[in-house]
Amino acid sequence: MRGKIGQVVLSGLAALSLLGAAAPAMALQSARQAVAGAPTEETRALAARVIAITTPNMEKQLLDYMATVIAESGLRDEDARIGAWMEKNAGPILITHIRTFMGQVETVYATRFTAAELQAMVDFYESPLGRTVAEKQVQVGIETGELQEPMLLAYMTDLMSQLCAANDCGDGKNGAGGKSSRR
Repeated sequence: MRGKIGQVVLSGLAALSLLGAAAPAMALQSARQAVAGAPTEETRALAARVIAITTPNMEKQLLDYMATVIAESGLRDEDARIGAWMEKNAGPILITHIRTFMGQVETVYATRFTAAELQAMVDFYESPLGRTVAEKQVQVGIETGELQEPMLLAYMTDLMSQLCAANDCGDGKNGAGGKSSRR
């Protein structure tokens, strides 16, 4: 059962990580820009608007995604009580953390972009084409998050396997020709 709970938790983490893909103004380009200084009331308000219009229905889509992951995990079949608890609580707990994260994202936007740049984003995302792009981006983010899940699991498995092959991971077996990392 821990494996199934782990799968659900990993899906939640992937959902959190995919928000970077779902929020278009968090592109790598913005991370490379020089910090403009402390956000102003104007840039905070514009940043909040950009986030709101670029993540339409995000919470509903993420809740639907988590419900699907939990249902497909078979957790309820293995332990009805735990499965029911996860169905009821995993999504809302995720949303609480996403709201915190999105508040932090707002600060990044308000710091990295000028008021003129943020206004240009608002203008674009409020246009018919911009609304279409914004509506698709959350779903694209969820779908790319699904692609991230197996990659992250494979990476962690490979990393830990190689780490333990080269070092003593507490199982009494030393890797790297018997050299313990504790020497």
